[in-house]
Amino acid sequence: MIERDSERLPAMVTKDGEYKYIGIDDAFPIMFYHRSNGSTITNDKISFGGGITDTLGNNNIYANSDLIERTDLSLMVFAQLKKIKMTITELKDVIYAIIPGNVDKVSCSNIGIKSAFINLSGANFNSNEIYLKEYKTTKKLNPNFLLIEIKYNIESRFKKSCIKTPHCSASERENNLLLETGEDILLESGEKIILES
Repeated sequence: MIERDSERLPAMVTKDGEYKYIGIDDAFPIMFYHRSNGSTITNDKISFGGGITDTLGNNNIYANSDLIERTDLSLMVFAQLKKIKMTITELKDVIYAIIPGNVDKVSCSNIGIKSAFINLSGANFNSNEIYLKEYKTTKKLNPNFLLIEIKYNIESRFKKSCIKTPHCSASERENNLLLETGEDILLESGEKIILES
């Protein structure tokens, strides 16, 4: 979101650091954008014990654990009902139907995660309320337009030791394999980590 002339506008940041408007545009019969509302990360500790012992002899049971990230999002949908020739209920049902419940294993491994689940959590069909909140304006939404918010979250699980470290190979990410007990890991800093059972 960017603020301009006392209005707030949905925007995305390009690779060049520029803002690109992605909000309502009546040139299109329907438009979508996703807004991130924040995320939380928790450790899923190793239930069978073990962990990683660093060179100082400290054992960390979370060191080789999975991380679970939950990201809360909103799918913002703008539509011109006369152009899409659907009711609000029909549009909502189509959107619900096309949002997958889980992400397939191949897609997960391509981005280095073990699993991802998408959970629908609610919807708001009050177009004027959404418009006022989203655009921070006193103007009313054109009555021929519809703006709905579909709330959902993505819960993804990934191997903590595969986060941007030099010892995690593509095959480990692809197969989500744990490193073998007794394997030494040499970090770029020169610190040596030994996996223990």
